[in-house]
Formats: sequence, C-alpha cells, structure tokens
Amino acid sequence: MDLDRNFLLAAGLAALAAYLMGSINFAVLVSRIYAKDDVRRHGSGNAGMTNMLRTYGVGPAFFTGVGDFSKGALAVLVGRMIFQQLGVTAMDGGFVGAAFVLLGHLYPIFFHFTSKKILEQLGNGHVTEKP
Repeated sequence: MDLDRNFLLAAGLAALAAYLMGSINFAVLVSRIYAKDDVRRHGSGNAGMTNMLRTYGVGPAFFTGVGDFSKGALAVLVGRMIFQQLGVTAMDGGFVGAAFVLLGHLYPIFFHFTSKKILEQLGNGHVTEKP
C-alpha cells in the first residue's frame, strides 16, 4: 500500500513540475527581454523558434531553442529525481517528465492552453530520455 501511495505521489509531483516547466514559453520571454516586444505580433503569429529567427535573427532564436531544449531535459531529470527520492522503481520518472513537459509546451497554462508546436519538444524529450 505504501508503494502505491509513493508511486502516485511521485507521478503527481513529476507531472505537475514538468507541466509547469513546459508551460514556460521561451520565445515570448526572449522577445520581451531582447526587443521589449511580443513575437506573437509578428510573422506567423506563433511563439516559436522559427518565428523568432525570422523576426529577430539567429541570436534570439538560438536562446529560444536552448530554453525549450533545457526545459525538456530538466523535466526528465526532475521526474527521475522525484521517483528516486520517493523510492519508486516501478518505472522511470523521466517518462512522466517527458510526457507532461510536452503537454505543458502544447497547452501552456500561462497562455490559455493554446499552442501550435509539437515537433521540437518531442525531439527534446527523446534525446534526454535515451541514456
């Protein structure tokens, strides 16, 4: 019974942490810091790395990509850490982290649950998940 409780607690904590990490939109953050503007007002209207590249250039697009990759990698590592700290070995917490960072990236709580991007985060989670 205690193992089931620890598993549910670990899965819930890892899912929540990863979802919140995924909800951080680095294109919006970088555009606000770099240009004091919102990238969604330009080009395709999408807050993604390609629109950052077209609108602001290589530097801001690079930092957007690094931020998005980092949140995917961090979510996997945090998921694993939470599962390890709670003694859960039934599955790898990195899978929970990868799944929920993707959901947060696609449907961010901070931007009214709307998004158009999926391929970048799928690749980020896959690269980090393979040891």
